[in-house]
Amino acid sequence: MTWCDQCLRPLSLVGTVREPSATVDRWSIRRRGFPKAPPRRPHPPLAKVSAPAFSHGPGQAASADPIERLIEAALPAIIEGATSVALPIQTMPDLLPPAPPIESPPPEAADATAEPEPQEDPFEGPVELRDMAGAVRDDPPVAPVVVDDFGLDDAVDAEIEDLLRRIRLPHMREAAPRILSNADSQGWSPAEVLRALLREEASGRCRSSAEGRRAAARFPTGRTFDAWDPSLSSIPASVQSDLRQLDWVGRSENLVLWGPPGTGKSMLAEALGHATVDSGRRAVWLGVDDLAALVRRHRTEGGVGQQLHRILRAELIVVDGLGYLAPDRDAGEGLYRLVDAAYEHRSVLLTSNVDPRDLATFMPDIGPAIADRLLHHARVYATSGPSLRSTGH
Repeated sequence: MTWCDQCLRPLSLVGTVREPSATVDRWSIRRRGFPKAPPRRPHPPLAKVSAPAFSHGPGQAASADPIERLIEAALPAIIEGATSVALPIQTMPDLLPPAPPIESPPPEAADATAEPEPQEDPFEGPVELRDMAGAVRDDPPVAPVVVDDFGLDDAVDAEIEDLLRRIRLPHMREAAPRILSNADSQGWSPAEVLRALLREEASGRCRSSAEGRRAAARFPTGRTFDAWDPSLSSIPASVQSDLRQLDWVGRSENLVLWGPPGTGKSMLAEALGHATVDSGRRAVWLGVDDLAALVRRHRTEGGVGQQLHRILRAELIVVDGLGYLAPDRDAGEGLYRLVDAAYEHRSVLLTSNVDPRDLATFMPDIGPAIADRLLHHARVYATSGPSLRSTGH
């Protein structure tokens, strides 16, 4: 018997099978639109079959095969046009797997007065090792394994050192053996080890950065406040302490120290420059002759402004030695252009033998313009007394 692929009914009951519609070309689709598909015939409702759904003839015996019995029960509903059949499988116990027997334990007389027997802990006492035959093995005792979290062999140490070098962590690489040794002896946690390594790298980078800024500043002697005696200067100690706070550098104010030679002007200025570098800022040390040479070298090329722009990258510009030499036009031009470019943007520290209010007489052509810009936001302190060089300082 041939069955229909759509409704699962015999072809003799369905009749003539509908042929598929002809293929529609793209031009007809573009002109008239895509043709609508014909409505589908609804499937007949679900037919429920009650067992037994098939009665055998008077001389015909029921099939012994459960699968054949299942087909015989569903065949009348399929012939009537049903596409889904619900079969009561419970009425055919031979189609279901046998249920496992439930074994009930034998009843025992429970003695309420009897105490429960103590349970032995399987993890207490020595552990016996047995072989495949069940005999107890007589193995020698095994020494406990001690896990060292931080004791690394040479190969691992070399790998860590190489990795720290590749990712450019030189200070951490230098401090790693000491920190790991302390962590091993003192029992540090991994977080404490990581914190110590990062702290060493951060402090090392700060030191390296400060050394780079100090070298770029080109200080003449390297004297800091550690080698400075406040009593050697005529400037009050309270004023010196206030200047060391560097608040005036943060506000882009100027500082002028003037007085006779040897009264500690340059020493105090250099100590303030080192303090600026230690605070994370940049400083630069220039002489008046350096400004004159800069103007002469770059005047023909038109690069004076570019060189001054590089100098103004520093937050503090120290100009030392004004008034020691006769006024030079190039030095005056360089000082004016520097003070004008740094006005209200950078701090200028000037040491001079001449009172800054007398710059108009010292440099008549450009002195008044320099004094006007230099003294607008400035602190001026005069030094006096004998020369420190003559007294052995």
